[in-house]
Amino acid sequence: MDKTFNVTINLGNAAMQTGQDIGKALTNLSNGVFGIFNFTTNDSGVVKDTNGNTVGTWQVNEQSNMSPVKYYSDDAIEQHVTYLEGTLIPDLQESGSDATAEDFQTSVDMIKWLLDEVETLVTK
Repeated sequence: MDKTFNVTINLGNAAMQTGQDIGKALTNLSNGVFGIFNFTTNDSGVVKDTNGNTVGTWQVNEQSNMSPVKYYSDDAIEQHVTYLEGTLIPDLQESGSDATAEDFQTSVDMIKWLLDEVETLVTK
């Protein structure tokens, strides 16, 4: 698996407003990681502005070459939705966990919508 080096910088403080500010923070970050020869998954740290305030984070992640859509077959997704709608949600409602059942129903609705969107994109 490939690894990625991800950086997030928040632009919310006074010392992080311009391209120069971002460049200085990235230079500080570069100097800080320069001596690391073997990154491992989940290595992480912080990004600091010129005043020493934390303005972001960095992390090494594994990048899968398999998209979730390709990894899970349509049948597997549909079986999971059927289980949620036919077993889990009714069981939660029966036990009085209506709010949790509603949360799962919202997730099911989103899964169905995503499946429809993927189907639409694939057929275009």
